[in-house]
Amino acid sequence: SDLRYLPHSTTVATRAADALAQRSGVCQDFAHVFIAACRALGLAARYVSGYLLTRPLPGQPKLVGADASHAWVELWCPEQGWLALDPTNDVPANLDHVTL
Repeated sequence: SDLRYLPHSTTVATRAADALAQRSGVCQDFAHVFIAACRALGLAARYVSGYLLTRPLPGQPKLVGADASHAWVELWCPEQGWLALDPTNDVPANLDHVTL
């Protein structure tokens, strides 16, 4: 990944271009950069916020952002509908991602 997860490196007012330029941020920045890239390619994408399950399965690491609110992305796919993706953790969003 070209972006590094770095708490307190940005604020809620940080623009996607600024997070990309400094190559660091938190989940909202990862989501904003991903959305901007998708939209630049003409793909429909939207911001999603919620929480992550904080108890990983035995032997599994805790996902980044699990102890606070979290942000991820949904990308529109005509054949499948909205696909939920978590760019911060580089995983598809699943039942551990609880949308508000």
